[in-house]
Amino acid sequence: MTFVLDRLPGLDEQLVRRITRIVGETYEFEYHFHELSMRRLDAPVTIFKAAGDDCSFIEGTSSYSAASPTVIDLEGDHYSVLKRHGVAELVTAIRTSLGLN
Repeated sequence: MTFVLDRLPGLDEQLVRRITRIVGETYEFEYHFHELSMRRLDAPVTIFKAAGDDCSFIEGTSSYSAASPTVIDLEGDHYSVLKRHGVAELVTAIRTSLGLN
């Protein structure tokens, strides 16, 4: 965490702690589709993609879902979408995708 804060002093320490915890719990060095291959979603899937992010592992796979996912590109990068302005952008994108705007 100190490494990140030393290089990006504008980030909030609690934000870095939350991100670090989530990454530690969810990150794998390689994508594994074994879990997706055991299920099939019949609900629509929407991916909200931050600027600069690579393709999500579910973008290029179709067997897990009855329909291809909808991808909505955000202007904010992966970390700025977690800040006040970025959250507002994400909320607007979600509301728009649900037809609430």
